[in-house]
Amino acid sequence: EVTVTQFLEFWKQRPKLREYYNVPAGYFGPVDSQFAVERVNWFLAADFCNWLSEQEGIPKDQWCFPEDVDRVDGVTIPDDYFERTGYRLLSETEWELAARNGSLTAWHFGSDGRRLSDFAWWLENADERIHPVGLLRPNGLGLFDIYGNAMEWMVSGRQLDENLVDDILVHRHVNPLGSRILRGGGYSDFRGYVRSAYRESYTPDAGGIELGIRIGRTMPVSSGE
Repeated sequence: EVTVTQFLEFWKQRPKLREYYNVPAGYFGPVDSQFAVERVNWFLAADFCNWLSEQEGIPKDQWCFPEDVDRVDGVTIPDDYFERTGYRLLSETEWELAARNGSLTAWHFGSDGRRLSDFAWWLENADERIHPVGLLRPNGLGLFDIYGNAMEWMVSGRQLDENLVDDILVHRHVNPLGSRILRGGGYSDFRGYVRSAYRESYTPDAGGIELGIRIGRTMPVSSGE
């Protein structure tokens, strides 16, 4: 999960966004910390992805979100989103395959919910607060906090696509009054919400507690490969 320190590097370089949101210091979490960032809405998550692409000199025609993220009229995700090589939010397919790591049980570690606290910050062990990333056990792919701590914004909308495994974005326009999916559950959630299959949704301008980010990329193919 993206940390407060990582997110604030982006925030410091976006004065217009700071003016627009006008939030107090520490709003996204303890400053200069490895806590998972929270209170991030979907539009800010898209801005953060673009900023990362900019930092690495990725050409703008490979950015996965429009350069100007419109919070009033919404944005339309490019139809070649999964082929572009900029930083982006995961699809539900990508997230769930990564979370499950081949499992068909409620969690990647099996069906014994008593083990959840070994892997996730949730209602039973989180003390109703966000935690630094990477303190608990990862799944078999080395991914930490895939359950619990901060919920993670997906690129996907609320509609369930029957061809979801093909990563077809049938809901490309992000309407501020619509909804976007979050996966993984958060630190104040019951066990039944902190599992591989659970889907939550909020409007993309929602930026409440527990709402965070996990990002990915479609890596470019090197010449000769």
